[in-house]
Amino acid sequence: MLLALLVAVLSGLLSGTVPAQATPVSPVDSIITDPGPLPLGYLPLTPDEAGTACHVKTLDGCEQAALIVRAINATPCTGRITATFYSMSIDAYADALVAREKCGTDLHILTWHGLDEDGEVIKDSEQLRRVRSAVKKYGNGWYKSCRYSCYDRRAKGTMHMKEWLFSSTGDQQDVIIHSENNATTNGDLVHFGSLTVLSDPCAYTALSAWIDLGRKDKARTTPKPFSTCDGQRTFHVAPTKKNAALDLLKAIKEPAPGCRVEHDMNQVTIDAPTDQVVRLHKAGCQTRAVVDWKLFSQGVLKSASQMKQIRRLVAAGVPTFDASWKPTAYNHRKATIAQNGDVRWAASGATNQTKGSFKSANILLVSRVGADVTAAFAASDVMVAYSHQLTLESVGCVGAKKKQPAGCTSQHSSASKRATSSKHLGGSAGSADPGESFEQRASELGED
Repeated sequence: MLLALLVAVLSGLLSGTVPAQATPVSPVDSIITDPGPLPLGYLPLTPDEAGTACHVKTLDGCEQAALIVRAINATPCTGRITATFYSMSIDAYADALVAREKCGTDLHILTWHGLDEDGEVIKDSEQLRRVRSAVKKYGNGWYKSCRYSCYDRRAKGTMHMKEWLFSSTGDQQDVIIHSENNATTNGDLVHFGSLTVLSDPCAYTALSAWIDLGRKDKARTTPKPFSTCDGQRTFHVAPTKKNAALDLLKAIKEPAPGCRVEHDMNQVTIDAPTDQVVRLHKAGCQTRAVVDWKLFSQGVLKSASQMKQIRRLVAAGVPTFDASWKPTAYNHRKATIAQNGDVRWAASGATNQTKGSFKSANILLVSRVGADVTAAFAASDVMVAYSHQLTLESVGCVGAKKKQPAGCTSQHSSASKRATSSKHLGGSAGSADPGESFEQRASELGED
C-alpha cells in the first residue's frame, strides 16, 4: 500500500498537479511490537490524525514511544541509559525509566526547565520529576535540568537534544536512537518526524561523553562532528556557528541530471537556507518543501520571519506544501535531503534553521547511507500526500490591500546575494542572517 501511495504521489508531482489527499501508512507501526532486535536505520514517524492511531496509555500504535520504551525495558540492570529531553509528558517513558533506576541501571538524564512568557521558571513535568526523584532516591546515575543550553554560560538557548543512548538493549550494544520528536503526546499524536536507530560504538562513546559534559552546565567548545565507525553518518552538535545542512546545500555547485532537494523544516527564519533552495530550483534541480504555514501564520506561534521564508519559496516557484493545514498534525521534521549525481545525503534531528537553534543544544545527523536517504525521501512523499500545496494567493501574495508582505518577490536582497555568491559558496555557513530587520529578529521563534 505504501508503495502504491508513493507512486501516486510522485506521479502527481511530475505532472504538476497537487497530490490527492491520502492516509499515510506507517513503516514503523508493524515492527514496534517485535520482541526481537530493534530495527536499524531511518524510521519515519506519522502523526495520529494523519493516519495512525496512538493510545498513550497502552502505547498501542504509538510509533516513537513504543519503540523507545521497548528499548528501555530491554536494558539490563547493569547497563546505562543516557537520555536528553526538551520535554516529556507520556507516563510510559517515566514508568520505564523509574523501573530501570530501581533495578540498578545507571540513568544519565539531561533536560531543560527554561522560562515562561512572564520570565518565571518552568518546572520539569510531572513525568520528569518522577524520574528525578527516583535517581535521587536510588542513586544510580545523575539527573540535570538546565535553565539554558547546558553548554553556554551566556544565558542563551535551550537544551533541545532528543537523544536516547543504551549501553545495551536486548542483544544489541551501543545503541543510539536519534529523534526529531519530543517525548510528549504531541510527539506521537501530532508530529511528522523520524527516528534513526544505530548500533555503533564510535558514535555511542562520543555522544555519551558530550552529553555527560552537559551535566556541568558550563561553556564548552563545540567539538568536531562525531562519526560512526564506518564514517557514513556524522553527528553535528550545537551550540555552534556552523550550519551543516546549509554547507551541504552550498556544496551542490552544479545540479546533475536527476538532482533532487527536499527542504522539510519545522522552523526556518533565516534567509540562507531559502537562498540555496531557490538557487538550486532556478538551476534546474527538482526541489520541494514541506512547511507549517497555517501553524505559524495564525495563532500563538505566528512568526513574520517564518512566513517570509515560506513566501519566498512559493514566489520562486518551489513546490511548497503545508502540513499544518489541519490542527491535528504538523511537520516537526528538521530535514534536508539531497541527491546530485553520486552524492546522496539526508540531514535530520533537532536543529531548526533559526538563529536560536544554533545557540541551543541540538544535534543534526547527516547520513550518507543509501537506505536512509531513500527512506527520508519516501517520508517526504508521504507527508506531501497529506499536505496542501501553497499558492501565491494562499500565502497572501495576491490580493494584498496595500503593499505585498515580506517574501512575496523571489528576488534576493543584497545580503542574500552576497551569501550565495561564488565567493561564499565554498565557505562555512554561519546561522545569522545579516539581512533580517530588528522586527524579524524580535519575532524569531524559540525551540519546539
